[in-house]
Amino acid sequence: MAKIAKYSYLSNLSADALSSVYRSTGADYPKFFKMDALCKAGFLLAEDIVRGCGNTPLAADDTSVVVFTASGTYLTDVTFENTISDPDNCFPSPSVFVYSLPNIVAGEIAIRHGFTNESAVYLSPDFPPSQIADIVSDTLTVASNVLVAWIEVTGNHPSSIMFLVSRNGNDDMLDFNAENLADIYTKCFG
Repeated sequence: MAKIAKYSYLSNLSADALSSVYRSTGADYPKFFKMDALCKAGFLLAEDIVRGCGNTPLAADDTSVVVFTASGTYLTDVTFENTISDPDNCFPSPSVFVYSLPNIVAGEIAIRHGFTNESAVYLSPDFPPSQIADIVSDTLTVASNVLVAWIEVTGNHPSSIMFLVSRNGNDDMLDFNAENLADIYTKCFG
């Protein structure tokens, strides 16, 4: 039975605070500072979980990334729209545009850690534990591990959580199911 091996969360941090958290990790990934808040939150959550695996690294070809979000890249879309809204001063920003695609967060995590298995991003109005359980269970047929996240960034304040779900967990770990996902989410975000 699949297990929740680890989880990490971020709550109510400003975009500046995300950069401070990044600096405290000691990670060397300068591209972090070009990312939008959605990618920064996902990057930090994945960094925490992967580093927490210690001497048992996640197999690059056997780890998938699945992300759920409500607002997706809305904040970045607004920022990009501001660069093209004035016909007399239209200056589209490619560095902003690249982050107007929600799947970029899954790609950034995969690139950082060399994951080559499946990745996907889904939109949902609220944290969807049953949908997460169904999709991740399907994904576990092609991967032994799945990093699955709910990443929500509104007003540049992320409330985000990521779980490492393992097909081959041990008895000390929580069972992977919708009820346990909901319980952990409630514990973290009230």
